[in-house]
Amino acid sequence: MQKFSGLKQRYETLFGNTDTTKCDLVAIEKKLEVKLPEDFKGISEFFNGGLIGEIDIFSYCNNVPNIVDETLRLREAIHVPDHFVILAEPDASIILLDTEAKPAVIWCDSIDINGLENRTFSNLPDTWDTFLDFFLYVLYEEESSV
Repeated sequence: MQKFSGLKQRYETLFGNTDTTKCDLVAIEKKLEVKLPEDFKGISEFFNGGLIGEIDIFSYCNNVPNIVDETLRLREAIHVPDHFVILAEPDASIILLDTEAKPAVIWCDSIDINGLENRTFSNLPDTWDTFLDFFLYVLYEEESSV
């Protein structure tokens, strides 16, 4: 957690503290059959989803909508590969966490969802190598809008 203390302070300046427990993360990993990245786990100690940087990240807990329900729904409906976790669905797009490869976060057009596995997109997606990079981006966007 020491690694994320400065980040946590920046977040809490804007939002206060919204703890999520490690039990939530274990349940997410079991239900989705993935291993969440360490930076995601570290950040989840103070951020558990919600509106940040004008992006409504699905809850990590049992709130609706949440990343487990939305990931399972889209895996079944549109065959999102099993190593992806759905983070958000902004208008006409989708933000996913790749639990196995980099870039770890991909924000692509909804029509490009079938190109995820081979990284073939009709429109170049926004990407971040790590969840930390993505979180820094949305946090900066939030700080800039205040």
